Amino acid sequence: MTKVNTGAPFLQSAEWMNFQEKIGKNLVTSSSNSWKYAAVIEERRLGSRLYAPYGPSFDNADSFLSALKDMLNYAHELNLDFIRFEPIRETHEILQVLESLGARKSNSTVQPQDTIVNEISASFDENFAALGSSIKKHWRRAQKLGVEFSYSTEVNDIDIFLDIMKDISARTKTIAHSDDYYKQLAISLFPNNAGLIFAKLDGKPIASILFFKYGDTFINAHGGMLTEYRNINASEILEVYAMSLASSMKLKYFDFWGVAPIGAPKTHPWAGFTEFKERFKGERVHYAGTWEIPVKSFKYALYRLLLRISG
Repeated sequence: MTKVNTGAPFLQSAEWMNFQEKIGKNLVTSSSNSWKYAAVIEERRLGSRLYAPYGPSFDNADSFLSALKDMLNYAHELNLDFIRFEPIRETHEILQVLESLGARKSNSTVQPQDTIVNEISASFDENFAALGSSIKKHWRRAQKLGVEFSYSTEVNDIDIFLDIMKDISARTKTIAHSDDYYKQLAISLFPNNAGLIFAKLDGKPIASILFFKYGDTFINAHGGMLTEYRNINASEILEVYAMSLASSMKLKYFDFWGVAPIGAPKTHPWAGFTEFKERFKGERVHYAGTWEIPVKSFKYALYRLLLRISG
């Protein structure tokens, strides 16, 4: 497998943690010359924890071990029940460290364990040529229909994105985040680290993507289309434009930000959008998943038991 960069470390960045503070999260950060992490203190009914999303970052297995010991020390000082973390790499040496500390896989994956990444450093024509035939057909049809695209880092434009997300929520009966969450995200991360893309027909926004930028990677964070425009594949053609925009920004990678694991059943809750993202012929990337280490062994065992009972 070719080595590609993903946007996962963005959730360990100072910019993301600044946003987390703005929405009321309590944070812990720590580092050395060979490791670092940013973690959120989470108090829950069944248990309290220190959680490092897609972290810690580390140079090797020894520094990974040191980072986890530091997290455990902080959790002990804060009187928390366990630590939760998500190393990006999954090697034999990393698994040995996890085993040595009594780490266990979480009952549920928090951040996606798999994603799809496209290299986009080539020209639009070259990137376009690598896409599937159905995407090319839908793109050309959209051009004939007069679909237009725009890019914005205006904070107030988050309201347009929210209108589209509400339409999606009504269709799917799911809600990703509150309006206040997205509005504070825009205030905190626009224009340098995030922005919006819209597809428009006759001047009306019909699809949108909220994206992040981190290093040389464009992160396709949230998005969707109005239900009434599904017949013109509005989300699909907007992804094509997003890749073109990311390439014009001199970014190298386009991270679709989460797919179902290989071999997941068709009943998997991410099956639909995974099939959608796979059409773009990117490279699948696998992370180590969500892990936990108890600080208070009895309370952690009780936490796991209650999770099983509650189903």
